[in-house]
Amino acid sequence: AWSGTEPRSYSNNTAAYRTEGDRDVVYITAPAQYSGAPALYRYTLGDVRNGGTDIWERIGETYNAPSGQGTAVIDSRHNLYVHTAAITGRTIDLGVWDLGKSNAVNSDLNRDIAVHLVNPDGSAFEVNINHGIAYDETSGKLLLWDGADMGTVWETEAVVDALGNVGSQWVVQKLLSNTS
Repeated sequence: AWSGTEPRSYSNNTAAYRTEGDRDVVYITAPAQYSGAPALYRYTLGDVRNGGTDIWERIGETYNAPSGQGTAVIDSRHNLYVHTAAITGRTIDLGVWDLGKSNAVNSDLNRDIAVHLVNPDGSAFEVNINHGIAYDETSGKLLLWDGADMGTVWETEAVVDALGNVGSQWVVQKLLSNTS
């Protein structure tokens, strides 16, 4: 059994998992109004050993980085939900929610941040719907790859100022392979 506000649709969503305290939690983006502007939901699993109830919470809104398709990770160092946001004709590459600002009472208080990715020389880096993303706990880096580019991997990391504000431009560095 579960309680709360379940997403209206599960098409073109993203998801990432982590443990919070002693609970399993899945974060999901899902269109709230079938608009391509997904809301961020938190699904907390109840304790099955004693009949605990699962909980759905709508905790964030998309205002800046809509996405039709993509993938996501959680940057545990900065407590961020990061999803690829490839939209044709737009220069937004990632949508980011600060999970520390999650608000199930008023999800409008947690708006996404649009992030533009650039190469070290300042030129645009373009994410497409085929990009994968992973988070490396050890380095704190986000890894991106596009299988159409023969497996090239790039890394970036969240830009966060002293007040905890997420920057809108992150630098992407191409990783060199030591194998053929």
